[in-house]
Amino acid sequence: MKTKLSYKKDGLYFSNFSLEGNQLRFDEYQFQDGEYQYVGKDSLLSNKEIKDERKIALESKALGNLGKLQYLPMVGKAVNQFSLHYPEKFSIEKAGSIELPGNNKEENILFSAYSLGHYQGEFSTMEAAYKKIYDQFGYVVDQKERIVWNRTDRPNTANLKIQEEAISNFVSQIPELRRAMDYDNGVLLNLYGMDLHAALYYVGKSYPLMIRMEDQWELISGYNNSFITVYTLGGSSIPRNISREEAIARYEKVHNAFYGYLKK
Repeated sequence: MKTKLSYKKDGLYFSNFSLEGNQLRFDEYQFQDGEYQYVGKDSLLSNKEIKDERKIALESKALGNLGKLQYLPMVGKAVNQFSLHYPEKFSIEKAGSIELPGNNKEENILFSAYSLGHYQGEFSTMEAAYKKIYDQFGYVVDQKERIVWNRTDRPNTANLKIQEEAISNFVSQIPELRRAMDYDNGVLLNLYGMDLHAALYYVGKSYPLMIRMEDQWELISGYNNSFITVYTLGGSSIPRNISREEAIARYEKVHNAFYGYLKK
């Protein structure tokens, strides 16, 4: 049989090659109206025999106390003997508990996004989850099926009273927070990358939005259509109003590194 070393079709070009077993797959294109246009797929099949090819099959051998041992032989080498070392007796001791290092408060949460009545995917961050369904007015749930963000469920205005001592307790945990942290009465969420308009959802749910600016924490405790209310934790006890445009530009400088708390 003559080996074919070339392949062509008049007027067609080939790209996106992939090799699967003895089959070469590729896409076909034609040049028309000044650009390459996709035509379809094609493949070539090789029937050339590889003389040295050996199939590797699972083999087994009875080995005393170990019973039947299954193994894959090495290609090109005959294996007739095995040398194994194992204890004759095993001793298993029971322990009351096993402690593993790590933070037992924070959960390895994945966020699920829904919109238009359909599941849209699972994401490791709130930023990725909310962006997936923002334009479709969707919502996000955590692994406990709690809604942790909903575009259609936020009041037009909010004005919260700051309880600085209680909020300081949460702030002390924030440096350790990667995704979310469960508390008895709610969940603390890392909202890094979520834009201000979307993050105000948590203010509308009766808890101030938290963000670190230089060496101070700022709390967003209220909003309306034109302004947001900002309170500096540990600073002046008087809140101040800034325009939404100013706030957006201000917080984008720190990549919208917000934290929000959602009560149960």
